[in-house]
Amino acid sequence: EVRLHTQDKGKRLQLMTIGRRLHTQDKVKHQLSVGMVCRLTSGLEHLLLR
Repeated sequence: EVRLHTQDKGKRLQLMTIGRRLHTQDKVKHQLSVGMVCRLTSGLEHLLLR
């Protein structure tokens, strides 16, 4: 029983780290997309103002 418990703990830790990794990846992707949108809008404004 103890062995199973520790295995379960390990699996849970793995899942948590994977979840965190995915979360940070999503954050980075979001920041990148926001940066792209900002760049696009500023570029459009630049064209419109000319």
